[in-house]
Amino acid sequence: MSTLRDCASKGDLEGGSQLHQQELSEPGVDSHVLIATQLIDMYGKCRDTEQAYAVFERMERKDVIAWNFMLGALVLRSKDKLLPHGFQRVEFGLETLRLFRRMLLQGQEPNAVTFTHAVNACASVAALSLQKRSVKAGRLLHELAASRGYATRDTILGNALIAMYYAFDQLDAAARVFHAMACKSSVTWTQLIVALTRSGAPVEGVVLHRMMQLEGGVQDRASLVAALDACANSAELLYGSVIHQQVLLAGLESDVCAGTAVVHMYAMCNRMETATRLFERIPAKNAYTWNSIITAYARRGDSYEALHFFERMVQDGTSPDKFTIVAAIDACAGLVALEYGSRVLELAKSAIQVKDVLELALANFYGKCMLLEVARDKIEGMAYKTTTRYTTLISAFADHGFVTGAAELYHSLNLEGLLPHAETFTALLAGSSHKGRLGECRSLYHSMITDFNIRPRVEHLRMVMQLLGRQGRVAKVEDLVNHSPFHPGRLDWLSLLTASEVHKDLPRARRAAREMLKLDSKDHLPYEILANMYVEDGMRAKAEEMIAKMRRYKQRQSSFIEIHGKVYRFLEGHSRKNHTMSRKLERFLERMRLRMTSVGYIFKASSEGLIRGKVEAERHHSERLAVAFGVIKLPRDAMMRICSKHRMCADCHAVIKYVSMLFQRKISVRDGSRAHLFEDGLCSCRDYW
Repeated sequence: MSTLRDCASKGDLEGGSQLHQQELSEPGVDSHVLIATQLIDMYGKCRDTEQAYAVFERMERKDVIAWNFMLGALVLRSKDKLLPHGFQRVEFGLETLRLFRRMLLQGQEPNAVTFTHAVNACASVAALSLQKRSVKAGRLLHELAASRGYATRDTILGNALIAMYYAFDQLDAAARVFHAMACKSSVTWTQLIVALTRSGAPVEGVVLHRMMQLEGGVQDRASLVAALDACANSAELLYGSVIHQQVLLAGLESDVCAGTAVVHMYAMCNRMETATRLFERIPAKNAYTWNSIITAYARRGDSYEALHFFERMVQDGTSPDKFTIVAAIDACAGLVALEYGSRVLELAKSAIQVKDVLELALANFYGKCMLLEVARDKIEGMAYKTTTRYTTLISAFADHGFVTGAAELYHSLNLEGLLPHAETFTALLAGSSHKGRLGECRSLYHSMITDFNIRPRVEHLRMVMQLLGRQGRVAKVEDLVNHSPFHPGRLDWLSLLTASEVHKDLPRARRAAREMLKLDSKDHLPYEILANMYVEDGMRAKAEEMIAKMRRYKQRQSSFIEIHGKVYRFLEGHSRKNHTMSRKLERFLERMRLRMTSVGYIFKASSEGLIRGKVEAERHHSERLAVAFGVIKLPRDAMMRICSKHRMCADCHAVIKYVSMLFQRKISVRDGSRAHLFEDGLCSCRDYW
């Protein structure tokens, strides 16, 4: 018997089968209750349910233990992720419930273990597909268990009921089970904290963990990790720091699971320096650890750092999973790094099933890299099309100024019988706004409300504001911001400030800047735009006042360009000391300036010119450094793809237009405002961004 137990615990099917055939093969031996139950247990734990069933059916007399072992074998298979198809797991779950029903019909009284297996089967079926059917069965099981007193007395069954109701998406029922339980284990508390966090109620998860501490619940690794996850998802830094101290006291700082949860918590609370420092202290990092830091940087828009950690992960020998690949592809999209993204994709093909997880990320990636037809092929080649997938593609076309293509995709979405979302109309309105099509904008806005019953959002109104600003109707923009049904945010006032700058309306620019600074007194952009306007108007003293405030808050800005699969970063004000190519770049920039001047380029007066002097300002900005590097390094027929997180200044915009004309280059620049395509001295934004 002990040998059978050893085979069961090790999952040794071959050894257990040999023992069954050689020593327990005499007629009637394996129908003996004790031997049969051990055989069922062994075959079940070795995932051979067919043999387990064969032994079970040969038993002349089946006690509750035999039924429980057989039910347990089926439940184990219903959770077996090694099965290639989800429907196979569903079938094992349903077979568990059928066997439970047969047990009742044969007059065998179930115990708490029996109910636990049946409840677990319901949870498995619900998680995989058959929600309604399993909900009905689960409630009935709960009633039967409660009528026998098991639901409140047996902790393991109570835990299973909480998990089942979580699978049903019925957190209120899970909470009722929790509060009715006579005895709660650490697993009980942890399960409900996890359920609350994953169901979008992390604040309640934090509150529950505090209750656990007050009631003297035993803290283990799982409960601490669950609490950290709740803090991460609710941005509860203070309590998360307390849990971090408990992790240290428990000696779990080097534990990969607890350490990763701590890193994730600080990252989600926007404490990236702390998160990165603690990440480096984890001695043995797994895929989840790497994912936590990669996705954290990608989420905050720092794609360069995200790819830096992705490279380290690959060099470390850790195999990326689907989450890593998606995060890396998104980071490549953020940097418009086409060749790098293609390398990641090759890695993905050998690591995971690409079609299952990367379709949307790839469509977004190719869209950002301006391979719009490739992105379209990705979407249209999908067997299962959704509004979200179409919206991703519509946004890419509209962002690059291909409004007709965006409209065609919207038509395809309707032909597929799909309903547009609010985000779909945001993309369509953005395209119409970029092209200055007021009538089209009005038509879309009206259709959104009357045809699809979509309530306008602040971003829809913002697109209208930007269009009016483009047309010079600055007073109307101000009126819309002041009388908006939404509380005006930074981007709304920035729309007014941008329109005022372009159309030289200094009084309105001052008002917009004042409102932006009320929202964030450390925002450098209002100071910078006002300083530029004061310089243009010759108001030097006012400009210097704005510049002093701007320099207090403005961070050093950077631009990125991909050259032959490597992403290069250029910081604002690069000098000979910090870039090996800088002397060559400076010589090229000087030649470029002379060529531009000879065909009519005039330096646009700005705050930078006042700070650094005209010539230095012309060489200063990161975008033009990246463009110069691209002209030097890339062949003439290669598109230059550059990205930066900040809004491009007017002089850089003018310079890149000249470069595209003089050097016959096609240059794509994605700045903090929108995508720009420079070609033959023109920009797709039509000089409004």
